[in-house]
Amino acid sequence: MKLRLSIKMKIILMFAFVIVAGNLVMVFYMSGAMKDKVIETAQEKLKSDLAMSAALIDEIYPGPWHLSGDQIFKGGVSLNDNHDVVDLIGSKTGGTVTIFRGDTRVATNVKLADGTRAIGTKVSDVVAQATLVEERTYLGEAEVAGVVNQTIYEPIKDASGKVIGILYVGVPNTPYEITAGEFRQKTLGFGVLQMLIALGIALFFSGRLANNIVDLKKSAESIAEGDLSISPIIDRQDEIGSLSQALNRMVQNLHEMVVAIDNTASQLATSSNELLSASEESSAVSQQMAEAMTSIARGAANQSQEIASASAVFQQLSLATQQLTNAAEAMAATADDAERVTKEGALALEKSVEQMKNISQSTEYVSETINKLTISSKKINDISAVISGIAEQTNLLALNAAIEAARAGEAGRGFAVVAEEVRKLAEQSQEATKQIAALVNDNHAHIEKANQAITDGEKDVLAGIDVANAANTAFAEVESLTTQLIQQIQEVSTAIHQIASGNRDLVSAVEKINTISQQTASQTQTVSAGAEEQLAGIQEISSAASVLASMGHRLQSHVGRFRL
Repeated sequence: MKLRLSIKMKIILMFAFVIVAGNLVMVFYMSGAMKDKVIETAQEKLKSDLAMSAALIDEIYPGPWHLSGDQIFKGGVSLNDNHDVVDLIGSKTGGTVTIFRGDTRVATNVKLADGTRAIGTKVSDVVAQATLVEERTYLGEAEVAGVVNQTIYEPIKDASGKVIGILYVGVPNTPYEITAGEFRQKTLGFGVLQMLIALGIALFFSGRLANNIVDLKKSAESIAEGDLSISPIIDRQDEIGSLSQALNRMVQNLHEMVVAIDNTASQLATSSNELLSASEESSAVSQQMAEAMTSIARGAANQSQEIASASAVFQQLSLATQQLTNAAEAMAATADDAERVTKEGALALEKSVEQMKNISQSTEYVSETINKLTISSKKINDISAVISGIAEQTNLLALNAAIEAARAGEAGRGFAVVAEEVRKLAEQSQEATKQIAALVNDNHAHIEKANQAITDGEKDVLAGIDVANAANTAFAEVESLTTQLIQQIQEVSTAIHQIASGNRDLVSAVEKINTISQQTASQTQTVSAGAEEQLAGIQEISSAASVLASMGHRLQSHVGRFRL
């Protein structure tokens, strides 16, 4: 299980670790330094004691050092077992003193465990090597009679400079170790006191620091829960204060951001609802326009079929008119023959009677042809009425299309132009049918006149047959009537030619109307398909607006979690 510590406890433990480690390092370092200093002081004292001992021996026993047998002499006095001098020096230095002959103690105040002096004991090999072999002074720690001492050994030389012995002065390490131990204990006690004081100070300041951090933690938790009404301000001029100010700025920025997001979400929801409403209205309008365009397309297709039928009728009428023209030309030729027969009537009455019979037959043929022309004129008049009705229906459809295009606004502008062109063509069709109707009426009037004239001619011919004996009078009347008949036939021929020309123009106009109707139907179908595509696009916009509105509401819901 992982141990969870508060920041206060972590700071205290950190301070305690640093202080304890520092104090331990300081205690051991200072204790070691103190011991080294004490040893150094002791060694300096040993040097001084050694010089004093040598001077005191020289003063008491003047003369050089020399050996005699197993004795070592100073001047004329043997120092073997001469305890007075070593005791005197020991009393003055407070340490141990020994005189060696070679490597063997011959005079010393060093005592063994049994209380006897350590006469006859040997110096250590290290000291012997340094003093007797290397002929140098040995200064350092050495074991003397089982006791560790700070020692100094100096070679004793005779008059010739030969090493013959050793002068030793030393002090036990125990007093210095006691001094160093006492110093270490005092230093350790001072360190403990210092640690307690430092821990108290650390406890005080870490408490304040931890309290501030706890306050910041509570503020951060409140912010995390969505409460932006707090203002975490801690009056400190350090990193904690900077953290508090930064947290406060973050709260302010979050507050402004949440307010901005809330406003944006509200605007988004409102705009999405408006867009959804507008798209629904546009969808309804587009649906109506698509239905209207479909209806117009069906009407245009029906109109195109009716115009195609009318075109076929007009083509038949043109053929009939051509036949009528041929008949009129034949009638004109017959009239010419009648005129020639009239002028030659005096030659032979029988030929006149026979010719009048021929005239009667031709008149009947012309009468039948005129009757057919009358019927054809009525058909033309009926067809013109049909075309006029179609043109009126087209004009009404164009007007409805213009109204629907105006409702559609910008999207229906192109269709409004097409509707206007269709309306113009419908007006032109009406104008053409009016002209055709006028021509047909005129033709009908002329046909009635021709029919009347032919009827009169038949009567005259019959009368001429009955009164064949009155040839001169009959010939005169026949000549007069023939002249009138020729004029009327010429008028009929001219009228028929005009009708034929009008029929050709009418057929051409009907074909143009048929072509335009087909184009109108095709364009209407294209516009209808475009309206359906527009309706699909508007439905997609409506779906997107619905999704956008849902997102805006969810965003408002999320923003509503914050308390401002």
